[in-house]
Amino acid sequence: MNEMRPTQRKHKRKATLVLLYVADSNDPGKVARAAVVDISMGGAAFESSIKFSAGDEVILRFTLPKEKIYVINGVIRRTSERTGALVYGVQFKEMNFFGKFRLRKLISKLDKLK
Repeated sequence: MNEMRPTQRKHKRKATLVLLYVADSNDPGKVARAAVVDISMGGAAFESSIKFSAGDEVILRFTLPKEKIYVINGVIRRTSERTGALVYGVQFKEMNFFGKFRLRKLISKLDKLK
């Protein structure tokens, strides 16, 4: 049977470490510097010192060296704490074809930065 179990992921995650800004969509003053630790076509995990809650809508803003800015909207799905840092799992919101294309390009570039 090819049925997906709830713990299986749809998209393969790529380990990375890149800095970004995370903003709460509903609170423009709540902006944090964060570090993405893994990313996939469906979402990402990041560490931050600012507290977010499951269900918060966030905006992730990546700026790569000599690149334009990548902006991705998502929803916090998981929260935990690891070695003093707050760790979040964010699920990306639905994207159109061009959004997915840009995300693939971003993941590819992040993979090459390692």
